[in-house]
Amino acid sequence: MPSLSKAQQRLMGQAYALKKGYIELADIKEPYRDSVKDLSKMKTKSLESFAKTKHEGLPDKVIKEDSTATVSNVNGMG
Repeated sequence: MPSLSKAQQRLMGQAYALKKGYIELADIKEPYRDSVKDLSKMKTKSLESFAKTKHEGLPDKVIKEDSTATVSNVNGMG
């Protein structure tokens, strides 16, 4: 499964490196340690697939669209 953004690829790359023993948890920046630690519990093949995604053409981040319905955005009402 390829990564959807550069940020996701980097995070998965760190989790993969941690799982394989290439880096230690202390080498990861503090705000990301818990996330990387949790992600490293994924299957190695899945992590590798995300981590090996090329950066070309990927956005820096994937921005989720707000799906909250309000009176002003439902069927042009409002």
